[in-house]
Amino acid sequence: MAIDFHYYYLQIKNGIEVNEIPGGIVVAASRGAHRHRRGDLLALLFTFSDNSILSDDEFMAQPQELTALFFRSPGSVTRAIQLVAEELGRALWDHNSQVAESGKQVTAVLNIAVLHREHLFVGHSGATHTFVIKSGSVEQYSDMEPFERPLGLSRRVMVQYRQAPINAGDIIIICPQPPITWTCANLSGSPQIGMEQVKRRLLNQVRDDMRAVIIKCREGEGKTVAEVWSADQSITAQVAEQSIKEVVPPEQESHELEAGAVSVQEGNRDFNELTGGQSEVGLNVASTTNLSTEIVAEQQQEQLESQEVPVKPGQTEFVKPRDSSQIEDQIIPAPNSLLVFVAKAWQAWNGLRYKFAEIMKKISRRIFPRSSSGGEKISPVIMVFMVIALPAVLIAVSLTIYIRSGKQEQHDIYLTRAQEYAALATEHEDLDKQREYWSQAYELVSQALEYGQSSDSDMLFLQSQSILDEMDLVTRLEFRPALTGLLPEGVEISKIITSTSGVYLLDSSSGAVLRLFLNTKGFYEIDPGFQCGPGDFGLSNINPIVDLIALPANTRNYKIMAADSDGNLLYCLPGEEPTPTSLIPPDDVWGRIATIAMDKYTMFIVDAEKDAVWFYEGRDFENEKMAGVVFGGQPESYLEEDVPDLGGTLEMAVNEDDLFVLHQDSHMTLCQFNPYRETKRTECQDPAPYSDSRVSYDKKPLVYMDACFVGMQDMRYPNASLYILDAANNAVMQFSYQLNMERVLKPQPSRNYPIPDSSPTGFGISVDKEIFLAYGNQILIAALP
Repeated sequence: MAIDFHYYYLQIKNGIEVNEIPGGIVVAASRGAHRHRRGDLLALLFTFSDNSILSDDEFMAQPQELTALFFRSPGSVTRAIQLVAEELGRALWDHNSQVAESGKQVTAVLNIAVLHREHLFVGHSGATHTFVIKSGSVEQYSDMEPFERPLGLSRRVMVQYRQAPINAGDIIIICPQPPITWTCANLSGSPQIGMEQVKRRLLNQVRDDMRAVIIKCREGEGKTVAEVWSADQSITAQVAEQSIKEVVPPEQESHELEAGAVSVQEGNRDFNELTGGQSEVGLNVASTTNLSTEIVAEQQQEQLESQEVPVKPGQTEFVKPRDSSQIEDQIIPAPNSLLVFVAKAWQAWNGLRYKFAEIMKKISRRIFPRSSSGGEKISPVIMVFMVIALPAVLIAVSLTIYIRSGKQEQHDIYLTRAQEYAALATEHEDLDKQREYWSQAYELVSQALEYGQSSDSDMLFLQSQSILDEMDLVTRLEFRPALTGLLPEGVEISKIITSTSGVYLLDSSSGAVLRLFLNTKGFYEIDPGFQCGPGDFGLSNINPIVDLIALPANTRNYKIMAADSDGNLLYCLPGEEPTPTSLIPPDDVWGRIATIAMDKYTMFIVDAEKDAVWFYEGRDFENEKMAGVVFGGQPESYLEEDVPDLGGTLEMAVNEDDLFVLHQDSHMTLCQFNPYRETKRTECQDPAPYSDSRVSYDKKPLVYMDACFVGMQDMRYPNASLYILDAANNAVMQFSYQLNMERVLKPQPSRNYPIPDSSPTGFGISVDKEIFLAYGNQILIAALP
């Protein structure tokens, strides 16, 4: 049975509900959609940092243009989502480049949800959220750094993907900035109640602006149906305020304010002690107390908003009591406490200014007795220092002491909570629970280290990391810079291969290949004379390079071969100009070459646009009867009847009769060739399941939902393995050719050689048991154990 999208718009603007959402659209595939998109349902929501851009002619038709682009895009769902994000990012980048001098740049956050064959594919660009609410569970997908960068700030577009099965009755919510009350506990059970009750639950305690698309999945014919909320469910800011008052009893609120006032008075005593206990100076305590009380009251209101308020059919909303067995989150005294202190200091200065003037007069009479009797006058510089500079210095010193003590306090709080989770981990025998608690301990002690160090925090960090690494099959590597400097600005390395002649890097921004060579000091240097990139070579025109491979031994001693998306090849050798050639295309034209691979002297090519894999038998340059690296004949089709969807192809690897295709959504296609069969010689498994023995992981995953795969390499030495770079977790995953997870390679944090904050963009494994990691134009290297 097909599923229909019954969708609702929900937007609160200046406390008033608005029935339309600019930049939001839900639509089904039309008859003219590409065959790969037929039957898909698309929900799209993009949010601009400046909505005035919607009046621009270029952006008024963006929703329709982006949906049209999606439905005419061939290949996998993730590739179509990527094209939509790149198109919107390109338009914003062009717009921002034109208005760069005025400084009025605009960014956007993009959220896409696609129903494809009873599975929901979610794509995020920027900081946004998607909720998938089922009858027995709630999944919240939100992106962590570094995928929170919005569109429009860079040419490069990063999309984070998620996937989940969808059934009739499920609810999907896409929202860039959901209210804090939208917790999994509060949203649980929503499929069992009416949509009007769901709306009431969503609007509970909502005071800030908010925009969201809510989708109810129902059995149907694969269509989208626009729904409208009932008129009696409209909301204003006054209604939201009234709902808050119903949650918090008046006596509780007054009690909390009284408690806040007491804490402020204690803070005033602390300040008096810090300034020497001179409470007799003209300090306006009343005004300070009022200001601090308002700040503390605001803190109490934020605490009330963060409490879970589940709503059941036919019952009144209530505050869920806390479970005493759980570790309660402690409020870290950070910004608001500092604001209170600054307010106190400012009020104190108003009184101290006059008091110091009187004190300075007494001091001046003793130090300069002649000035008091009409003799010499005090220097204006000294008077300025005593009346203005000296109090300022005292406040600066006090503020410095406060900040240091505040950091130590935050360090201690995070460390205490981390120790509590570590203790819970040691008490449980269940491995899943142990990993959960150790993960919490690791995160908290890492936060503690941001505010300072101690022997206890260092020891707990190493302990929790070691235990988690053992559970997650993680091997830590000591990385260091591979070059004495950085590559040129704007370079972004996406692939690294090695050979006996050096290290070759693919720069995705320029489409050129760079070469590194090892100097006498053990560092790599860039070869400025190496040529291997796009351009005109005689009658041949080479487009930007999309992939490259290291060549086996050949009579002309070429080291690498690069290919563009149109089937042009470039043979490159250090110290010489490259040699171009072109492949004979199948059916007289190529679609889009995504990647190439070589097994012995046979080259394989994936045409992602036409869902095809072709292979060429190599010949020698002079002797056609000898094997070589010349591919001048007609291609042969590797696939027969069993043709998988190859539109989202990322990389390919070939190991004798096995061919692996890695897709952008992290799933793997495995095709096996049997030359002894007369028919159906190639059989494909799509997707092919991975095997994962790690604690708390799916043992037979088809995709890794928390990963972002950006590259793959196969190595026969030192271990016959497939290596996959996971940019989301800053790790390289090692699989056997049977797709069994063997280990995960991760950088060891180091103060001497800190790992960049950005995500890795490329990697490479060398036969010398070295691994290279690229972060844009920065290359790191480590030895493999």
